[in-house]
Amino acid sequence: MSEEKIDNANQNEKKEKPFFLKHLFDFIVLVFLIAATSSFYAIRAVQKANMNKNDVLTAVVTFGNEELARYNLTEVTDYREEKIHGKYTDMTLGLKHNAIAVVESGCPGQECVHQHWVSEVNHPIICAYNLIYIEIIGSSWSDVVAG
Repeated sequence: MSEEKIDNANQNEKKEKPFFLKHLFDFIVLVFLIAATSSFYAIRAVQKANMNKNDVLTAVVTFGNEELARYNLTEVTDYREEKIHGKYTDMTLGLKHNAIAVVESGCPGQECVHQHWVSEVNHPIICAYNLIYIEIIGSSWSDVVAG
């Protein structure tokens, strides 16, 4: 009988831990990653909501270090297109209220066209082939960055 008790005790010790306890560290890491990602998106949403709705958004188009054009996107009411010339090819910019896009470009990769409409201050459009850089500047962007 004593041998049976010893065998039963050994079998109980050999039983595996429950799944949750076996992978406790993995669950803790997963919960931390979900919380961190959620926090990032929540903070970004609050920043967007706190931006002043009366901000004047201006698109600045530069070629190398030279400014080619400046468009006040806040004053644009109807869709319109503007032509600019890059280093190698012409580009067509689409302008609408508070947004800008590269509608057409002769560059081989078309990455600038695939960026679609941009209306955020910290999201530039870059055409490396034509050396064109388009950024949106807000009137109170420095206040948002400073916090």
